[in-house]
Amino acid sequence: MSEDGPLSNQTAARKPSALGAAPMFAIVGFTGFILDSAVTAGLQSLGLPFAFARPPGVVLATILNFLLNRRFTFQATHLPILPAFLRYVGVAALGLAVNYLTSLGAAWLAARLGVPSTPMVAPLFVAIGVGAAMVLTFHGFRRFAFGDR
Repeated sequence: MSEDGPLSNQTAARKPSALGAAPMFAIVGFTGFILDSAVTAGLQSLGLPFAFARPPGVVLATILNFLLNRRFTFQATHLPILPAFLRYVGVAALGLAVNYLTSLGAAWLAARLGVPSTPMVAPLFVAIGVGAAMVLTFHGFRRFAFGDR
């Protein structure tokens, strides 16, 4: 037993290493990608431009990913949910900015190359944005949002 009590030994023992957490982070991220892409493409098919169709998907995917990462990736259910969520949102805000701006840049570049921004190609732009933010958010979530306090 440590000075911090029995819980700290138990949580430290079950907290996965970065290498161990990475595959689950990718699975959770893919789940968020599916939700984000479906919402974005659905709203785009209702007539919203990509730039306005994207934010609702990002928000819903962020909430889903927080819940899944907290439970499965970083095994941090011992941390109080509200402070963890607020830290997660702080890290995610930077990641979301990178994600969103990169996806808009990809859509802009595609349009310049003659590829229209349609619901069929929206998931490609989403994937490019997600990929750009993935490394940044993994380490931020692991160390800050779900790091032991």
